[in-house]
Amino acid sequence: MVATARTLLFYLLLGLWTIFISSSVILFGLFVPRKRRHQLFVQPYGRGVMLLCRVICGVGYRIVGREHIPQGSAVIAANHQSTWETFFLQTLLTPQAQVVKKELMSIPFFGWAFRLLCAIPIDRGNPKKALMKIIQAGSDYLTEGFWVLVFPEGTRRPAGSPGRFTQGAAAMATRSGKPILPIAHNAGRCWPGRGWVKVPGTIDVVIGPLIETEGKNSKQITNEAQHWIHTTLAEIDPQVPAAESTESL
Repeated sequence: MVATARTLLFYLLLGLWTIFISSSVILFGLFVPRKRRHQLFVQPYGRGVMLLCRVICGVGYRIVGREHIPQGSAVIAANHQSTWETFFLQTLLTPQAQVVKKELMSIPFFGWAFRLLCAIPIDRGNPKKALMKIIQAGSDYLTEGFWVLVFPEGTRRPAGSPGRFTQGAAAMATRSGKPILPIAHNAGRCWPGRGWVKVPGTIDVVIGPLIETEGKNSKQITNEAQHWIHTTLAEIDPQVPAAESTESL
C-alpha cells in the first residue's frame, strides 16, 4: 500500500511537471536556438523526474564508466526495460535527439512540445520506412553535433529477458562516421516496464567503451553492441542469462 501511494503521488507530480515543462517549450521554444533547447528544457525535465523518483519512490541510481564518454557526439545505444531510461539518458548527454514512436507526438502538451524539440518520430508499423528515417535523420543530427539516442531492441523488454538488436543504430553510425556509445542498465527491476508501481532500490547504469565503426559493416557493429550490453546485463542482473553468440544476426 505504501509503494502504491508513493507511486500515485509520483505520477501526479510527474504530470504537473510535464505540463509545466511542455508549456514552457511551447511558449518559448521557438526563441531558443535549436541546439540549446535540449539543455534548457529537456535536461531539467529529466533531472526533475529523477529527483521525484528518488525522493518519493526511493529509486536512485549509480553510474559506472563515465570516463568512456567522448568529447564529441556519438550514437547512444541502450537496452530498453522501462520509461525510466528515457528520462535518465536525457540528463546524461546534450544536445541530444531521440528516436521515438510517432504516437507520442499526439499527446497533449507533451507531444506538442516534442515537435519543437529534436525528436525523430517513426512508424513502428512500417519497419523499412522507419529504418530509412532513422538513418537519414539520425545521420543529419550527428553531423550537426547532436547525440542520438536509440533503443536497438525496438520496444521495452522485461527485466531479465533482453531482446535482439536491429541494425538502425549501427547503420546510422556507419553513415555518419560516428562511434556508438553502449549503455546497459537494470531499470526494470525498480520501474517495471509492464507495471506501474515503483520498487525502491538502486538502478545500475554501466557506460561501455566506444564501439568504432571504421572498417566494420552494420552487422558487425550491431553484434558488438548487442554482445557488450547483454554481457554487462548478465553481470549487473543475475537473472539475465549469459550472452550468446550473435553471429546469426
